[in-house]
Formats: sequence, C-alpha cells, structure tokens
Amino acid sequence: MISYLRGRVVTKEDKFIIIDVGGIGFKVFLASSCLSRLSKSQKETALFCSLKSKRDSSELYGFPSLEELKLFEFLTGLSGIGPKNALEISSLGSLNKLRKGIKEDDREIMRRLFKAGEKKAQAIIFEISRELKAIDKRNPENDDLLKALLKLGFSREEIKEAVNNLPKKDLSIEEKMEKALKILGKAN
Repeated sequence: MISYLRGRVVTKEDKFIIIDVGGIGFKVFLASSCLSRLSKSQKETALFCSLKSKRDSSELYGFPSLEELKLFEFLTGLSGIGPKNALEISSLGSLNKLRKGIKEDDREIMRRLFKAGEKKAQAIIFEISRELKAIDKRNPENDDLLKALLKLGFSREEIKEAVNNLPKKDLSIEEKMEKALKILGKAN
C-alpha cells in the first residue's frame, strides 16, 4: 500500500495533482482546501496517502498531515460515506477537532459537514455522538484491544461486535484478545 509520497508536482488540476516520485507519476486526489494551498510554482510536496480500490480501478487520496489521513480513514469506515466526501471533510484537520466541533455544535464545522449532504452529515454526527457517549462507559483495556485488532486488519464494526460478545466476567487483556480473535475467526 502507498502511505506516503514526496516528489515534484508535475501538474495541478481541479481535484488532483500528478506527482513525480522517482520518474513515476502518481495521480493523487486532494481536498479543495489543500489544492488551493499548493502554488503552481511549488516544485516539491509531501503527502500522506490512502489507496482506495474499487472493482475496476484504484484511487490515491493525499493529505498534508497524518491527522487528516486518520480522519479520512475514520470517515470512510462509516456506512454511506465515500472517499470523495471523506476527502473534503478530512480537511477539517483531525478526528479530535471534528469530535469537539460536534460536541460543541460549532457552526463552521457543521456548515462544512452539511456541505457533503444532509444524510451524510447526519450519519457522521450520529456515529461521533454515539462514540462520545460510549467514551465514559468504555474500559481502557478495550481501547488497547481495539488498537491491536485494528492493526491486525479487522474493521471497527467487526471489532465492536466481537468485544460486545466477550464474556462479561473479568478477563485479562490477553484473554480478551484470545477470545476476540476466536470470535473474529468464526465470522470470517
């Protein structure tokens, strides 16, 4: 997977740039705010990237910061949020900024969310609100379990379902991991 590119900007279009990295041109889609910050005379740029594959093609999405990439990946993990909408919303900066904006009903963040469409914005607000409510109830050990299982390639939905099906008795983190992996193994 392509996670980072640094190279010379060959061309800048309305929705993407082509960046030359060692003689290979990569077409990288960028948020409009990121594109507007790139000057035509800028010779080199560095981007964190996410490669999204469809049945018949693959598209590369670029971000000036790791926080924007993480926000993009969170958003594309939500049902009904495609990469193009997630790309524009990710220019808000970070998942923490989005959470805070939703919690405080920040007008600018809400305006930018609803620019993606009312249903998509409502889905994002619902998911983040649900997540914020769960933070108080969350077991810190489950955060470590979540991070470990995400690194193993499981989706958030699969992990949430597995964690919810863990026995309610006190288990060590190792026991939780073992049981969650068994549950996830049966689901595949």
